[in-house]
Amino acid sequence: MMKKLYVFSLTMLFVFGTGMISIYGQVTSPAVDLVSIVGEAPPETATTSYVKSDCDTAPGLIITDDGSIENGYSGSPAVVSVVTFVEKFSITNPVQLAKVCLAFVTFADGDLDMEVVVFDDDGTDGEPGTELAALPVSLSGIPEATTAPYTLVWHDIDLMSLELTFGSGDVYIGARWEPETPNTFLAADESPGTPLVEGLVQMDTDGWVPIQNSFSNYRSMFIRPQIIPADIPPVPFANWALYTLIALILGFFMWRFQRMC
Repeated sequence: MMKKLYVFSLTMLFVFGTGMISIYGQVTSPAVDLVSIVGEAPPETATTSYVKSDCDTAPGLIITDDGSIENGYSGSPAVVSVVTFVEKFSITNPVQLAKVCLAFVTFADGDLDMEVVVFDDDGTDGEPGTELAALPVSLSGIPEATTAPYTLVWHDIDLMSLELTFGSGDVYIGARWEPETPNTFLAADESPGTPLVEGLVQMDTDGWVPIQNSFSNYRSMFIRPQIIPADIPPVPFANWALYTLIALILGFFMWRFQRMC
């Protein structure tokens, strides 16, 4: 009887131990990408089919991708509750954030509840700091990611209601969502010829890390903000200052005229 119990215990220990291997692998890899699941990235010569919109030609768009999806990024739903991807955009003139275009690919039902997020660069060493906006958005019609090349569908999200105006400096814009099974991925550009864009990812409430730390082939995300010229409010009392200056000049000339008389 003791011998049978001993054999049974060893068998259960073996089954439990081998079962933990996959769980351990997920715990150590919170990031997950589309290609690792599909198994093959599209060739560089592939032409990605896409749905055109004013996310291609609208004035004021900041475009950093080349229009061809090579991959998609998310967090592993087994270990990540919320994932946030942002890219840094530099502003040189007073502008207002008008909209942002985002592209996703999915293994799910084509729908996603997410947030468009905007951060100031006042964090540690210029990282995202103050959250300037978090706009909830429900997306639909996200294309299914089965084989390469991946279909590019833009989601055009109006941000005028946020009334976000920037003078100059850097701002981070991106997306935040809850990874699910099956997963949805923010489209990524991995073409070697695309200039590397400074992008950061945050898994849950962990610190911000460069996207390329988790996805080594990253070059740019499919995040296209549109900026438009901002109306600069008049400086308080600026007109009064001008009138005062004119009055002083006129007073000076009148005083000189009286002395000459």
